[in-house]
Amino acid sequence: MIEQSLWKITAFILVIILLIIFPILHMLEKQDEIIQIRLMDEVDYFLSQVTAQGKISAQSYEQFQTKLNALGQPFNVSLLHEKKVFVPIYTDPTDATTFTGKMAAVYDEIPNDEIKRLLFPENSMAKQDYAMSKGDYLTVVVKSSLKSKAQIMKEAIWQVHTDAVSYYVRLSGRIAHETP
Repeated sequence: MIEQSLWKITAFILVIILLIIFPILHMLEKQDEIIQIRLMDEVDYFLSQVTAQGKISAQSYEQFQTKLNALGQPFNVSLLHEKKVFVPIYTDPTDATTFTGKMAAVYDEIPNDEIKRLLFPENSMAKQDYAMSKGDYLTVVVKSSLKSKAQIMKEAIWQVHTDAVSYYVRLSGRIAHETP
């Protein structure tokens, strides 16, 4: 009699796990996939717009942030501009008279903080555009700052803690046009 009751309780718990918990987990994983796809689309659209125009406007950056916020997850956005610079080649770098007549193209990195400082000056209410030159590269990195619901549920079920980022997109593009 007790054994039958124990089997019924075990079967009931198993049914709850199979009919409730795993479908919810599956639904949350699908929701994560949808958010990741939409995040990729938004980053791709923003990057395409910037590379086509050759500049980042404060308005387009704010619209990008608004679209990211609409996904229901806080995201950290990081921009990296690799500016193309031409450097003269010398046979002896300490002697200016040894110029070979050739130039080398190198890329100077302009970090996220400097780009945002130029877009949104601290002492000014006027927002500015951040202009880039043809041939430069822009990298946009977006990652979530919190865990997703599916990640939290998996950690609760499996009793394993992870520091993995829920959503992450890194895209780079070459500036195709310059805006005067």
